[in-house]
Amino acid sequence: LSGNRNHGAVVVSGPAGVTTALVIRDSLLSNNFGGVFGWSPEAAGKVNLILSNNTIADNSYFGIRAYQGYASEVSLMLSNNTITGNSVGVRLEQGVPDGTPARSAPDLPQAFTRQDNTISGNGTDVQGGSLIPLEAR
Repeated sequence: LSGNRNHGAVVVSGPAGVTTALVIRDSLLSNNFGGVFGWSPEAAGKVNLILSNNTIADNSYFGIRAYQGYASEVSLMLSNNTITGNSVGVRLEQGVPDGTPARSAPDLPQAFTRQDNTISGNGTDVQGGSLIPLEAR
């Protein structure tokens, strides 16, 4: 999943009430615009993005981007990944309708970590929120 002018992998939610999942394991996502992009537009379904044992490196913009539109949900689970050399390692963002005040941090995509990831050497390692630690396995 390397050397693309766009993203290495993308998952977009289905309609409201539907959960869409993308699991990437034991892979290299590098030299793309972005490594992995999980997106749920406004008032859409849920996206689960599960990444384990990957190297996500040297992407020109982000390693991982989780974008959650208004009234939507995106969750991210990270386990044993190396995320380095990207402009932004992990980017969490929310979308709001025009004229609506930005929502607070609890409304950002939820990003969980098994605390065994290496996220370093990016322009910014984690942007827009923080990773929620879970018990390591």
